Amino acid sequence: MPPSNPSFADRLITLLTEGGLRPADLASRGGVPLEVMEVCLRGELPDALSRYRIAKAVDVSMEWLVAGEEVRLPRDGLH
Repeated sequence: MPPSNPSFADRLITLLTEGGLRPADLASRGGVPLEVMEVCLRGELPDALSRYRIAKAVDVSMEWLVAGEEVRLPRDGLH
């Protein structure tokens, strides 16, 4: 059974609403099956590639979509 993350579904619903999209629209735009979108809307996390594709389709980071966190880069670069 996939891990559950209700907040993921909440963020996805917000993106759909704000973008005026139906789940089928986002599935098509992201190149994922509609069944994957339905799983996501139940709060289950899909595989990493599907999460990536959905995030790219709505121009948000995967970190934000999955965890609600903004991406932060190190101040002095990577060491």
